[in-house]
Amino acid sequence: MILQTPKQKIASSIQRVQQDDDVMELLAEIAGIDGSHWQLCVHPLLRDAPEWEALEKLANNALGANPFYDAIFLKAMRGRLIRKQEYHLVLWEIIGDEKVAKIAFPVQDRKTKSGNRLLRAYENEYSPSTTPLIDKNDADETISKFVQALDSAVEEHGLVLRIGNLCTDMPFGDNFLKAIEGLSANKSVTLNQKRAALFPEINNAGGLTGLSSKRQREHRRLSTKLSELGQLEFERVDEFMDVLLRFEEFLLLEVKGWKGRKGTSMQMLKKASVFARQAVTDFASAGKCEIFSLRLDGNAIAIVINFHQDGRNYPWKIAFDEKYANRSPGSVLMYHMSQELLTRPDFVMADSLAKPGKSWLSAIWHDHTSFNDIIVGPSNKVVNSVKNSIPLKTRLKDFAKKILGR
Repeated sequence: MILQTPKQKIASSIQRVQQDDDVMELLAEIAGIDGSHWQLCVHPLLRDAPEWEALEKLANNALGANPFYDAIFLKAMRGRLIRKQEYHLVLWEIIGDEKVAKIAFPVQDRKTKSGNRLLRAYENEYSPSTTPLIDKNDADETISKFVQALDSAVEEHGLVLRIGNLCTDMPFGDNFLKAIEGLSANKSVTLNQKRAALFPEINNAGGLTGLSSKRQREHRRLSTKLSELGQLEFERVDEFMDVLLRFEEFLLLEVKGWKGRKGTSMQMLKKASVFARQAVTDFASAGKCEIFSLRLDGNAIAIVINFHQDGRNYPWKIAFDEKYANRSPGSVLMYHMSQELLTRPDFVMADSLAKPGKSWLSAIWHDHTSFNDIIVGPSNKVVNSVKNSIPLKTRLKDFAKKILGR
């Protein structure tokens, strides 16, 4: 009989798990206090396992919501947009028989040029935020344990973790940046561009104080021009059936625009439309989805799908009728929606979800959120290799879009 060291046991466990997509994989384990211990694990996203219930609880008790890492959203993506190479990276706290998910986020499992395993926080055009979910209870201790476990996994197995476009204005991002300063592993922190956001106004509650008088006059002018064509109304719905009806209206409005002409609207992409319908339906059922629309004589000329939780808002998708493009119905709708959000007592912020940099929404929202690309790995060579591959991949994607006309 050959005895194995703890390191060998973990390594053999990982090797065995990689041959079986249905089994949880242990990356690192560290001791806590009072008999507790912590485990950093990888779970296949495609598997319908008991841990989903724990992840749903975490989403509802998270410090700083991220609807795109909510179990509701990820379940809607399974079998449609998520493949076998996608996993859940979860930090568990275990006390006796109780197992609680403390940090969780989906990752893509890849290889670096040097052959190291690379776990990359999941993001795509439908899931544009990479902020991990973290339990609001004892968040500082949880971050500390996560960094310790990550450090161990990097040292033991040569693991590389990349969280791209991590919002450092969110509790997790800010605390994680501070915590990794003490890592023995190598790391790279790159400041990306900022993107438009809306925060509560201090000096003029209920008003967009950052908006110049000229810009406010322009919005009044656009609203007046639209009103000349018929009865103009601003509508918000959050009741379950109303949300479902307005979402179908959104899909039809989107397919009439440039996305429809290029074949990229959700209505024209079968898997995307099924996923989106389930996500909106389940979020509406949980009270986490509302739809704003600008209506002319009862017909929608602009629609915004807004996911929200604990005062944080994420206007996920917007569509407008191009027939009225010269009157900017999308801009008028966002202006009215912003005014509505600012009147809410529990309003914390709204994220534009635009690509980092300047967007059309920057003309209305003068606040911004900051983002960092964070890479943690076993050596400077490996970390720099991953870091240098990012701009190349971005250029290749942009080139492909230009060639394909998308």
